[in-house]
Amino acid sequence: MRVRLILLPPEPEFQNDHPTTHFLAPTGVPKISESASVVVTDARSTSYEKAFDLLHDGVQDHPGARIVGAVTSDRSALVWVRVQPRSVWEPAGYTVMVHSEDPGPADLYPSVIYGWARWWLERLAVPAEYPRNVLLPRPPLLLDALVGQDTVRLGISSAERPGQYEARDPQDPTEWS
Repeated sequence: MRVRLILLPPEPEFQNDHPTTHFLAPTGVPKISESASVVVTDARSTSYEKAFDLLHDGVQDHPGARIVGAVTSDRSALVWVRVQPRSVWEPAGYTVMVHSEDPGPADLYPSVIYGWARWWLERLAVPAEYPRNVLLPRPPLLLDALVGQDTVRLGISSAERPGQYEARDPQDPTEWS
């Protein structure tokens, strides 16, 4: 699949005192920036586990954002995708790792996922009042992003927070120890 990406905002300049860049919303107006379409956080100088913490903080701090990214290097980012309507403020979504072999601008990875999600949702034939985001699947494993005259191939994989998790259902006797 190919996604044409036209980067209108300038490439984000991450600084220690303001490590988040908002796209399609002004950064200085909290009520508006909370609902930016794409929010990108700098996680390049942290561990993989800490990058998940920064991603989680970005999701919590921007409850209306459709896509939140934590850039982990110039070749990768963790990207969280909202799958519920904007009217539901408790975040529900999934996280993917987007990566490329060639370095790209920090906003490339989350922006491509945003472009793909909009493209996919626009093609759904459901009533207008139906919350379309709940039907959003995970993105394909490969996407070609057209950035200017260049094509950047992006790999996409599921991303899970490091650690051990054990889900138990207290009502299921087969899971009792």
